[in-house]
Amino acid sequence: GGASGGRYLWLDGHPWNGYSFVHHFPGNDTHYTYHNVRNFKWVIAVSVALARRTGRVWVMPKVLGDRGVQFLWVLLDLQSLEGLVEYRETNFPSNPKAWRSPQTPFSPVSRSALTDGGRMYVQLTAENISGEVLSWRAKEVAGERGSPFDVWFAAHSTIVELRDAQVLLAGMPTGAELLRELATKVRKGQSLSLAEEEIRHVMLRLKWCPIEISRMNFERTAGHETAQWDCYAKGQNTTLQDI
Repeated sequence: GGASGGRYLWLDGHPWNGYSFVHHFPGNDTHYTYHNVRNFKWVIAVSVALARRTGRVWVMPKVLGDRGVQFLWVLLDLQSLEGLVEYRETNFPSNPKAWRSPQTPFSPVSRSALTDGGRMYVQLTAENISGEVLSWRAKEVAGERGSPFDVWFAAHSTIVELRDAQVLLAGMPTGAELLRELATKVRKGQSLSLAEEEIRHVMLRLKWCPIEISRMNFERTAGHETAQWDCYAKGQNTTLQDI
């Protein structure tokens, strides 16, 4: 728990610690993100891979559909996470038993993000640091043979405040460019960078709930979900055709 000094990763952005199938922002390739299940699966794979690389506990994000929030366990077979990463339930950050104290539940907290255009942003919190946002052109730093994912992943060990933060709020690329490029490389069996290979490994390890359980219609909400929709150990393998 938080009181014991665990280190956690959860998604940053809108909604907080979640993934939205219905929110769009200027610059997003909306036809690629709206109700796009493949894009959602890649975001989950990237976040799990980053948690693995940084040795953090992965806090399951909430999933926002057309009518409200859904639980991830009706979409993802949680058994497939075992051996990949340690994970916690979505409401973990709200549990007082996980907090350091009521005044400071988690500390320190830092943020990082990789955008669809290949820019990396960090916001650090530590003594004598004001919390300003810093940015780099990760795509340019990576060069022609590298990947922005490598620059972003490496920053979490080279920037001390990111490395030592108890909570890392990670903003995922959610539009078309970076994820679509990576998906194409994986499908075609092209050469991958170290970080890309780590993401590919996670992607192909994850198993997703059968359609009769998951019903990816974005209409169901958490208030109507029951244990019968839990698909633990019932998931279907991810194939190259799926990505």
